[in-house]
Amino acid sequence: MRRIAEMVAELRPEHERVIAVLTGTGDRRDEDIRELGRIAGGIVDELVVKETTLLRGRKEGEIPALVAEGARQAGLPPERIRHV
Repeated sequence: MRRIAEMVAELRPEHERVIAVLTGTGDRRDEDIRELGRIAGGIVDELVVKETTLLRGRKEGEIPALVAEGARQAGLPPERIRHV
């Protein structure tokens, strides 16, 4: 995700907005899923957090909540985060 963030930073001057669709995987640590959200939250204007099909022992909604939490920690306003 950090490499994608670098690419987005290079492309950003040419684009008005950056919108990302993102999800995590259930068998990752909570902190890793939050970090994914923090990285994304630092580079996008809008974030769509998708429910994963790879729950791997997690409850539905748990992974998107962790991703969104990380994005908010990065300063992305809650009204710019959507869950689908």
